[in-house]
Amino acid sequence: GGFGGSSGGGTAAAKKKKKGNTKKNTKTKLRNNADSETPTYNSFSWKLDESGHGAILQKNGVARINNVLAPSTAQTLLNYVDAEKERSEDEVSSGKVPQLSRFTRVLLKSNRCDLLLPFDEENDAIMQALYELLGDGSSKNLGTVGSVIESTLSPNAELYEFACLISDPGSDRQVIHPDIAHQGDKQKRTGPLITCFIALQDIDSEMGPSEFLPRTNTAEFHRQLNDHSLRDDMLGNVASKISLLKEGDCSIFDATTLHAGTANKSEHRRRLFYFTFRSLAMEDPRTWNNPGSIRPEVKDRKLSLKDIQDAIQRWRKTEQQQL
Repeated sequence: GGFGGSSGGGTAAAKKKKKGNTKKNTKTKLRNNADSETPTYNSFSWKLDESGHGAILQKNGVARINNVLAPSTAQTLLNYVDAEKERSEDEVSSGKVPQLSRFTRVLLKSNRCDLLLPFDEENDAIMQALYELLGDGSSKNLGTVGSVIESTLSPNAELYEFACLISDPGSDRQVIHPDIAHQGDKQKRTGPLITCFIALQDIDSEMGPSEFLPRTNTAEFHRQLNDHSLRDDMLGNVASKISLLKEGDCSIFDATTLHAGTANKSEHRRRLFYFTFRSLAMEDPRTWNNPGSIRPEVKDRKLSLKDIQDAIQRWRKTEQQQL
């Protein structure tokens, strides 16, 4: 699960420390380590974790998976996202729709936006991407990301977010943060939300890549982050990974893992298509000021991973009939 970026002590924003050694862990080692503590809300399924990336996620709170989208699929989705951003801005500025039905408030900052996407079974750009990522529910094609979500949260996991993070040149660095608070005693390892960021173009160190702090999805790291007297020292010493994804690669992470988007100092737009699934075995972590990045009409459908895979299957049948 290497990220192709800097690792070792300290975040990119903090003082650089000596580079740490990265040990290669076999799936067996990961399995033994992860088995040492069983989550109370669900049991991680080794059987469903065909690629072994779910085990890495259990251990580190974040994993990288390469080549989850074909280059042509990523490019088609990139073009769709850029057009959808313009369409959504027009709909909002003309008063046709409220802003919060197209963009999330959380990241409405200068040169950075969180574009909410439609879940439309007739949208080939989105459906092809979802097919490659999640599969159609058949054992022959589960989709690597789909198997991680299913093994971690179960096939009943609910779609919680569905959007694209867009960072334009000049966007500032975010502060290190989790997407939701640690869930306390209810969270033994991963929390209720798993998010997948998929790069729709190569992301180099100047384009505002995500920075992850592996293994920080614990109550203790959250306590230190929230304590001003401890925060700087913790951030200066904790291991950090810069997510230099290539087109079609993804980072999949527990939403309680600490991370941040870095500054886009390049002359290029960075787009991360993403979705989040929620375990129904834990409380819904939504709050009034952190509602999750999803269009209201998509949220109301309460789509499970299995529902989406069924929709992909229907879309594929229609596609094959048209050939």
